[in-house]
Amino acid sequence: MCRLLQVSHGGFYAWVGRTRRHGALANERLSGLIGQCFAQSHRRRGSPRVWRDLIAWVETVGEIRVARPMKRAWLKACRKRRRWPAGVGVRQEHCIAANVLDRTFVAVGANRKCVADFTYRWTTEGWLYLAVVIDLCSRTVVGLSTH
Repeated sequence: MCRLLQVSHGGFYAWVGRTRRHGALANERLSGLIGQCFAQSHRRRGSPRVWRDLIAWVETVGEIRVARPMKRAWLKACRKRRRWPAGVGVRQEHCIAANVLDRTFVAVGANRKCVADFTYRWTTEGWLYLAVVIDLCSRTVVGLSTH
């Protein structure tokens, strides 16, 4: 076998008997922790978040030292699918407000008739809900709320 690998007998047996380096053992341990953290997150976290988790686990490690093994092992975060906000299902009759205006959107005086609506938009922090109340006579916004 030494002839096939073109190495000396002494060099081969020295390599077999050599103990593992401290750095290699630390890298293997770190790779195991990275894999464990990545699996616990259901493959949703990239290297910055895995690094923050390892810091929380009281591991002193740099962000690049986490990113390189993840790239080498093809551990890439899967993006969570963005969905529209789920409705609560079919509304009961007693939950629906009565139609007081009956589609007559003309008001004779201020603060007599108001209409309201809401909408939602996706932001980087999640869904933003906006509710607005408008006076029909002056067409001004009486109130609004975001959540």
